[in-house]
Amino acid sequence: EKGHCRNIDSNALLETFAILQQQLENPILRRQVIFYHARLLRTENRQRDAIELLDKAFRAFPDGDLLLTKALWLEESGRYQAADEAFRRAESHLPDGFVRKMAYKARLQNVAERLGVESSADKRDD
Repeated sequence: EKGHCRNIDSNALLETFAILQQQLENPILRRQVIFYHARLLRTENRQRDAIELLDKAFRAFPDGDLLLTKALWLEESGRYQAADEAFRRAESHLPDGFVRKMAYKARLQNVAERLGVESSADKRDD
C-alpha cells in the first residue's frame, strides 16, 4: 500500500460511475463523473468505450476540452485520421486564449504530418 491509496475493484468503480451519471442533477458534477469514468475505461484498455463515453459527454456538455481529450487519446492510440477530425471539431469550441490555440495548432500539425497532408493550421493567417 502506497500512501493513502488502496487497491480498488475497477469494475465496482465503473459501476459506481455509471450509476452516478444517471443520478447526479448537477451538470458540472455529472460532466466530471463522465470524464473520470472515461479515463478509467481507458486505463482498463477499453479505448473504444472511453471514446464513446467522451462523445456522449460532448453531446450533453459541448466544450473544447472534451473534444481535445478525445483527439489526444485517438492520436496516442495511432488513430490519426479520427484524431485529425476530432482536432478540427475541437477548434470551434476552444476559447480564444493564445496558448490554447497554439497548443491546438501544434497537435493538429503533428497529426497532419503523420497523415501526410497539409494542416489547416498552416493555411490560416492569425
